Amino acid sequence: MGYAGINYAPIRCLMAKASEGVLHYRVHIIGGGWLGWITKYDANDWYNGYAGLPAYMIDGVQAYLTGVDGYEVQYRVSTVGGSYLPWVTGT
Repeated sequence: MGYAGINYAPIRCLMAKASEGVLHYRVHIIGGGWLGWITKYDANDWYNGYAGLPAYMIDGVQAYLTGVDGYEVQYRVSTVGGSYLPWVTGT
């Protein structure tokens, strides 16, 4: 358990992976819409390795897990002010 990113700075890109199964994740950018689903974890792959666009702030995250029965993804984020939002289980 831990966190990634810079305190008090908005999220612009996100990489995530699962130890089992396949993690599908995507982000919503402010003033835009949902970007495509990502299943890889590779900072060098601008198109399929992570979710987000460096020039745009993220205001939403969705994720789900496939390939393993009986498990769901669980995640949460904090606001720019530092307060964590409630845990989300499933998409």
